[in-house]
Amino acid sequence: LDPLATTPAVMQVTNVDDRPLLREVHLTAGEADEDSTHCTFEDGSFLRASERLSTLQADPRISDGLIGLSTAQAAALREEWGPNEIPEKIIPLWWMVLKQLMGPMPYMIEAATLVSAVLEQWAAFGILASILVINTAIGFYEEKKAKDALDGLKNSLVTTIPCKRDGEVVQLDVVHLVPGDLVFLRGGNIVPADCKWREGDIFQLDTAALTGEALPRKVPSDQYGDELLSGCVVKQGEGFCEVLRSGIYTEIGQGMAAIQERAGEAE
Repeated sequence: LDPLATTPAVMQVTNVDDRPLLREVHLTAGEADEDSTHCTFEDGSFLRASERLSTLQADPRISDGLIGLSTAQAAALREEWGPNEIPEKIIPLWWMVLKQLMGPMPYMIEAATLVSAVLEQWAAFGILASILVINTAIGFYEEKKAKDALDGLKNSLVTTIPCKRDGEVVQLDVVHLVPGDLVFLRGGNIVPADCKWREGDIFQLDTAALTGEALPRKVPSDQYGDELLSGCVVKQGEGFCEVLRSGIYTEIGQGMAAIQERAGEAE
Protein backbone atom coordinates (compact mmCIF):
# COMPACT_ATOMS: atom_id res chain seq x y z
CA LEU A 1 0.00 0.00 0.00
CA ASP A 2 1.31 3.40 -0.90
CA PRO A 3 0.59 5.71 2.07
CA LEU A 4 0.62 8.70 -0.29
CA ALA A 5 -2.15 7.29 -2.47
CA THR A 6 -5.10 9.57 -3.07
CA THR A 7 -7.66 6.83 -3.74
CA PRO A 8 -8.68 3.77 -1.71
CA ALA A 9 -6.90 0.54 -2.54
CA VAL A 10 -8.40 -2.94 -2.69
CA MET A 11 -6.23 -6.01 -2.11
CA GLN A 12 -6.77 -9.75 -2.09
CA VAL A 13 -6.02 -10.73 1.52
CA THR A 14 -9.08 -11.70 3.54
CA ASN A 15 -8.49 -11.05 7.23
CA VAL A 16 -5.95 -10.97 10.00
CA ASP A 17 -6.86 -12.08 13.51
CA ASP A 18 -10.53 -12.29 12.49
CA ARG A 19 -10.74 -8.62 11.55
CA PRO A 20 -11.49 -7.46 8.00
CA LEU A 21 -8.34 -6.64 6.12
CA LEU A 22 -8.42 -6.26 2.40
CA ARG A 23 -10.61 -8.38 0.14
CA GLU A 24 -13.40 -5.96 -0.76
CA VAL A 25 -12.35 -3.92 2.27
CA HIS A 26 -10.96 -0.49 1.44
CA LEU A 27 -7.92 1.05 3.01
CA THR A 28 -8.38 4.77 3.32
CA ALA A 29 -5.41 6.52 1.74
CA GLY A 30 -3.54 9.12 3.75
CA GLU A 31 -4.47 7.59 7.10
CA ALA A 32 -0.92 6.74 8.00
CA ASP A 33 1.24 7.91 10.85
CA GLU A 34 4.31 10.16 10.51
CA ASP A 35 6.81 7.47 9.55
CA SER A 36 4.32 5.83 7.17
CA THR A 37 4.78 2.46 8.84
CA HIS A 38 1.10 2.02 9.79
CA CYS A 39 -1.99 1.93 7.63
CA THR A 40 -5.52 2.46 8.90
CA PHE A 41 -8.16 -0.15 8.08
CA GLU A 42 -11.86 0.37 7.67
CA ASP A 43 -12.45 -0.86 11.21
CA GLY A 44 -9.97 1.69 12.61
CA SER A 45 -7.22 -0.84 13.40
CA PHE A 46 -3.63 -0.62 12.23
CA LEU A 47 -1.12 -2.86 10.49
CA ARG A 48 2.56 -2.09 10.20
CA ALA A 49 3.98 -2.11 6.70
CA SER A 50 6.72 -4.41 7.97
CA GLU A 51 4.03 -6.98 8.84
CA ARG A 52 2.71 -7.20 5.27
CA LEU A 53 5.03 -10.03 4.24
CA SER A 54 4.23 -12.10 7.33
CA THR A 55 0.53 -11.50 6.64
CA LEU A 56 0.94 -12.84 3.11
CA GLN A 57 2.81 -15.87 4.38
CA ALA A 58 0.34 -16.63 7.16
CA ASP A 59 -2.93 -16.42 5.24
CA PRO A 60 -3.36 -19.53 3.04
CA ARG A 61 -6.40 -18.02 1.34
CA ILE A 62 -4.44 -15.34 -0.46
CA SER A 63 -4.22 -15.83 -4.22
CA ASP A 64 -5.69 -19.33 -4.21
CA GLY A 65 -5.87 -19.20 -8.01
CA LEU A 66 -2.20 -18.21 -8.34
CA ILE A 67 -0.11 -21.23 -7.48
CA GLY A 68 3.31 -20.13 -8.68
CA LEU A 69 6.21 -22.50 -9.34
CA SER A 70 7.69 -25.33 -7.36
CA THR A 71 11.38 -25.36 -6.51
CA ALA A 72 11.98 -28.13 -9.05
CA GLN A 73 10.17 -26.24 -11.82
CA ALA A 74 12.10 -23.05 -11.02
CA ALA A 75 15.42 -24.92 -11.14
CA ALA A 76 14.59 -26.39 -14.55
CA LEU A 77 13.54 -23.00 -15.92
CA ARG A 78 16.68 -21.36 -14.56
CA GLU A 79 18.74 -23.87 -16.53
CA GLU A 80 16.83 -22.84 -19.64
CA TRP A 81 16.64 -19.07 -19.11
CA GLY A 82 19.72 -18.42 -17.00
CA PRO A 83 19.95 -15.95 -14.11
CA ASN A 84 17.76 -12.86 -14.02
CA GLU A 85 20.54 -10.39 -14.61
CA ILE A 86 22.12 -8.53 -17.48
CA PRO A 87 25.78 -9.54 -17.91
CA GLU A 88 28.13 -6.61 -17.68
CA LYS A 89 31.18 -6.24 -19.82
CA ILE A 90 34.15 -6.29 -17.46
CA ILE A 91 36.69 -3.63 -18.42
CA PRO A 92 40.24 -4.64 -17.41
CA LEU A 93 42.45 -2.06 -15.73
CA TRP A 94 45.01 -2.13 -18.52
CA TRP A 95 42.32 -1.13 -21.01
CA MET A 96 41.23 1.75 -18.76
CA VAL A 97 44.81 3.02 -18.81
CA LEU A 98 45.15 2.55 -22.56
CA LYS A 99 41.94 4.48 -23.20
CA GLN A 100 43.50 7.55 -21.60
CA LEU A 101 46.11 7.55 -24.38
CA MET A 102 43.45 7.63 -27.10
CA GLY A 103 41.76 10.67 -28.55
CA PRO A 104 42.72 13.81 -30.51
CA MET A 105 44.55 15.59 -27.67
CA PRO A 106 46.58 12.56 -26.45
CA TYR A 107 47.50 11.75 -30.04
CA MET A 108 48.84 15.32 -30.55
CA ILE A 109 50.91 15.15 -27.37
CA GLU A 110 52.24 11.70 -28.30
CA ALA A 111 53.21 12.93 -31.79
CA ALA A 112 54.95 16.00 -30.35
CA THR A 113 56.79 13.79 -27.83
CA LEU A 114 57.98 11.50 -30.63
CA VAL A 115 59.15 14.43 -32.76
CA SER A 116 61.05 15.86 -29.79
CA ALA A 117 62.80 12.53 -29.28
CA VAL A 118 63.73 12.28 -32.98
CA LEU A 119 65.13 15.84 -32.93
CA GLU A 120 66.88 15.08 -29.63
CA GLN A 121 65.20 18.03 -27.92
CA TRP A 122 65.28 16.29 -24.57
CA ALA A 123 63.95 19.17 -22.51
CA ALA A 124 60.79 19.39 -24.63
CA PHE A 125 60.62 15.60 -24.69
CA GLY A 126 60.69 15.45 -20.88
CA ILE A 127 58.01 18.11 -20.50
CA LEU A 128 55.67 16.52 -23.05
CA ALA A 129 56.22 13.03 -21.65
CA SER A 130 55.46 14.32 -18.15
CA ILE A 131 52.23 15.94 -19.36
CA LEU A 132 51.21 12.68 -21.04
CA VAL A 133 51.89 10.60 -17.92
CA ILE A 134 50.11 13.03 -15.60
CA ASN A 135 47.03 13.28 -17.84
CA THR A 136 46.88 9.49 -18.12
CA ALA A 137 47.16 9.05 -14.33
CA ILE A 138 44.45 11.63 -13.59
CA GLY A 139 42.07 10.21 -16.21
CA PHE A 140 42.56 6.67 -14.95
CA TYR A 141 42.02 7.72 -11.31
CA GLU A 142 38.77 9.56 -12.09
CA GLU A 143 37.37 6.73 -14.21
CA LYS A 144 38.30 4.11 -11.60
CA LYS A 145 36.77 6.21 -8.83
CA ALA A 146 33.50 6.59 -10.77
CA LYS A 147 33.39 2.85 -11.49
CA ASP A 148 33.94 1.97 -7.83
CA ALA A 149 31.18 4.38 -6.76
CA LEU A 150 28.75 2.85 -9.26
CA ASP A 151 29.62 -0.68 -8.12
CA GLY A 152 29.06 0.33 -4.50
CA LEU A 153 25.66 1.79 -5.36
CA LYS A 154 24.62 -1.40 -7.17
CA ASN A 155 25.68 -3.55 -4.22
CA SER A 156 23.67 -1.41 -1.80
CA LEU A 157 20.38 -1.85 -3.68
CA VAL A 158 17.76 -4.20 -2.24
CA THR A 159 17.81 -7.35 -4.39
CA THR A 160 15.09 -9.48 -2.79
CA ILE A 161 11.37 -9.57 -3.47
CA PRO A 162 8.37 -11.53 -2.15
CA CYS A 163 7.82 -14.48 -4.50
CA LYS A 164 5.41 -17.43 -4.36
CA ARG A 165 7.33 -20.71 -4.43
CA ASP A 166 5.92 -24.10 -3.45
CA GLY A 167 2.65 -22.42 -2.55
CA GLU A 168 4.26 -20.05 -0.01
CA VAL A 169 5.36 -16.43 -0.24
CA VAL A 170 9.09 -16.18 0.48
CA GLN A 171 11.77 -13.53 0.08
CA LEU A 172 13.71 -14.43 -3.04
CA ASP A 173 16.78 -12.88 -4.60
CA VAL A 174 15.72 -11.29 -7.89
CA VAL A 175 18.62 -13.04 -9.64
CA HIS A 176 16.79 -16.35 -9.13
CA LEU A 177 13.51 -15.26 -10.74
CA VAL A 178 12.39 -17.23 -13.78
CA PRO A 179 9.40 -16.97 -16.15
CA GLY A 180 6.30 -18.26 -14.39
CA ASP A 181 7.27 -16.95 -10.95
CA LEU A 182 4.64 -14.95 -9.07
CA VAL A 183 6.09 -11.86 -7.44
CA PHE A 184 4.42 -9.42 -5.07
CA LEU A 185 5.08 -5.81 -6.08
CA ARG A 186 4.20 -2.69 -4.12
CA GLY A 187 4.85 1.04 -4.26
CA GLY A 188 8.58 1.80 -4.32
CA ASN A 189 9.63 -1.51 -5.92
CA ILE A 190 11.64 -1.64 -9.12
CA VAL A 191 10.06 -4.17 -11.46
CA PRO A 192 12.66 -6.99 -11.44
CA ALA A 193 11.71 -8.58 -14.80
CA ASP A 194 9.15 -8.22 -17.56
CA CYS A 195 5.90 -9.17 -15.81
CA LYS A 196 2.19 -9.58 -16.44
CA TRP A 197 -0.32 -8.17 -13.93
CA ARG A 198 -2.35 -10.95 -12.38
CA GLU A 199 -4.10 -9.74 -9.22
CA GLY A 200 -4.31 -6.66 -6.98
CA ASP A 201 -4.46 -2.89 -7.43
CA ILE A 202 -4.13 -0.89 -10.61
CA PHE A 203 -0.47 0.15 -10.57
CA GLN A 204 0.83 3.65 -11.14
CA LEU A 205 4.04 2.85 -13.02
CA ASP A 206 6.95 5.23 -13.59
CA THR A 207 8.41 4.34 -16.99
CA ALA A 208 10.61 7.43 -17.40
CA ALA A 209 13.83 5.37 -17.34
CA LEU A 210 12.67 3.42 -20.40
CA THR A 211 10.32 5.71 -22.32
CA GLY A 212 11.10 9.20 -21.02
CA GLU A 213 7.44 9.77 -20.16
CA ALA A 214 6.94 12.27 -17.35
CA LEU A 215 3.56 10.94 -16.23
CA PRO A 216 3.12 7.45 -14.75
CA ARG A 217 1.21 4.78 -16.63
CA LYS A 218 -1.77 2.89 -15.27
CA VAL A 219 -1.33 -0.87 -15.53
CA PRO A 220 -3.49 -2.75 -16.29
CA SER A 221 -5.42 -0.45 -18.62
CA ASP A 222 -6.84 -0.47 -22.14
CA GLN A 223 -4.15 1.96 -23.25
CA TYR A 224 -1.07 0.24 -21.80
CA GLY A 225 -2.21 -3.35 -21.40
CA ASP A 226 -1.20 -5.50 -18.45
CA GLU A 227 2.59 -5.79 -18.84
CA LEU A 228 5.16 -4.21 -16.50
CA LEU A 229 8.61 -3.86 -18.02
CA SER A 230 11.79 -4.53 -16.09
CA GLY A 231 13.41 -1.39 -14.69
CA CYS A 232 10.17 0.57 -14.21
CA VAL A 233 9.27 1.83 -10.74
CA VAL A 234 5.96 1.10 -9.03
CA LYS A 235 4.75 4.45 -7.72
CA GLN A 236 1.44 3.27 -6.28
CA GLY A 237 -0.48 0.04 -5.74
CA GLU A 238 0.41 -3.50 -4.81
CA GLY A 239 -0.42 -6.91 -6.18
CA PHE A 240 0.80 -10.14 -7.72
CA CYS A 241 2.47 -10.24 -11.12
CA GLU A 242 3.74 -13.17 -13.18
CA VAL A 243 7.23 -13.06 -14.65
CA LEU A 244 7.11 -13.33 -18.45
CA ARG A 245 10.74 -12.74 -19.42
CA SER A 246 13.90 -12.53 -17.33
CA GLY A 247 17.53 -11.52 -17.69
CA ILE A 248 18.78 -10.73 -21.18
CA TYR A 249 15.38 -11.65 -22.65
CA THR A 250 13.65 -8.62 -21.10
CA GLU A 251 13.09 -5.44 -23.11
CA ILE A 252 15.83 -3.60 -21.23
CA GLY A 253 18.11 -6.64 -21.50
CA GLN A 254 17.75 -6.71 -25.28
CA GLY A 255 18.49 -3.00 -25.43
CA MET A 256 21.60 -3.34 -23.25
CA ALA A 257 22.84 -6.26 -25.36
CA ALA A 258 22.47 -4.19 -28.53
CA ILE A 259 24.35 -1.26 -26.96
CA GLN A 260 27.21 -3.50 -25.78
CA GLU A 261 27.41 -5.15 -29.20
CA ARG A 262 27.67 -1.81 -30.97
CA ALA A 263 30.21 -0.56 -28.43
CA GLY A 264 32.29 -3.66 -29.09
CA GLU A 265 32.16 -3.06 -32.83
CA ALA A 266 33.18 0.58 -32.34
CA GLU A 267 36.18 -0.44 -30.29
